[in-house]
Amino acid sequence: MTTPLAEVARLTIAGREEYARIVGSGDAAAVLLVPPLFGEMNRCRRLMVDVMTELATLGRGSALPDLPGTGESLMPFGAVTLDDWRAMVAACAALLHAATGRTVMIASLRGGALLDDAPDPVDVAGRWRMTPVEGATVLRELGRAQRLAGTSGPPLSGAVFAGTPLAPGLAGPLGSARPQGSARIVRLGEDGKNADERLTGSPLWRRAEPGRDLAMALAIARDIDRTAATCANS
Repeated sequence: MTTPLAEVARLTIAGREEYARIVGSGDAAAVLLVPPLFGEMNRCRRLMVDVMTELATLGRGSALPDLPGTGESLMPFGAVTLDDWRAMVAACAALLHAATGRTVMIASLRGGALLDDAPDPVDVAGRWRMTPVEGATVLRELGRAQRLAGTSGPPLSGAVFAGTPLAPGLAGPLGSARPQGSARIVRLGEDGKNADERLTGSPLWRRAEPGRDLAMALAIARDIDRTAATCANS
């Protein structure tokens, strides 16, 4: 019997209310999607929502959190720390685990891979990462975007996003952060780095404006579904 999950989840973290989008049911191990960071988050949101829709078609529920300071979050972006983002990922994984009674598969894109090791490993079946990057790379690309926009500042602690300086508790730890632990690594075909799987599609995170690639969304969802079925036996 299908067990619907709430379409919007409300989570309380350090006394604040945060939100996550939920799609699908609780019949199988659910998938927590962790978005890329900063401007890439906006450019890839449509892709991640399309992946959630495809996962629901495959019978698997999923969640996409609004990281603190982004989306519907009421936390001021200028006060956000890396620990705040990691706490949100952990809380969302725990919520899915409690709602379904199953372990959770975490699937991250780009800089989201820097946050996916936060949850208790007892509740996590496995991790899936698409084109993971190090935090220093995230900050370099953020700085490049600032220069193109004419808003560049000093490196790291002086980084700015959407006109707001990054707090030292975000920029500093992010600069030294690297993806941790084992994961299935997926890349696009033209990416020459090592990967467990290569998919055909467009690097939407590099576009000037948000885009859509339904074929890639389907391929991503199918690969996540197969990985979850193997790791979680569901």
